[in-house]
Amino acid sequence: MTQNSFVLDKLSEQDKAALLDQLLQAAPVGREIDLGKPVVTRYQYRELPRLVYHHESGAVLQVNDPAQLKAALKRGFNLKPSEKHDYSKLSAANVAPIKEVGPARETAMSAEELAELDAADEDK
Repeated sequence: MTQNSFVLDKLSEQDKAALLDQLLQAAPVGREIDLGKPVVTRYQYRELPRLVYHHESGAVLQVNDPAQLKAALKRGFNLKPSEKHDYSKLSAANVAPIKEVGPARETAMSAEELAELDAADEDK
């Protein structure tokens, strides 16, 4: 005896009929279900809610409707993030610090310098 049949034995005829109706309504009609490939719902783009960015202070604000977006844009917020702020390090007040610029990279070596290094390696 399986676990499901044990449960079904305890149900009344009305409960069995109600359960069957519920299962039939929930099941997709005319389509097989492959448990190995579950149905994936596609992402639907929504304009709002979204984040807006203040380029001078680094503040980040979430707007949920068009009125909030309009008010934020009037207060100097922008739709695109600022390149001079590091938004991966937001503070508790939703303010991004200015990016720390590391040391400048070395310039590429010239052909003569590369030839000198090759000659030095061959001598060894």
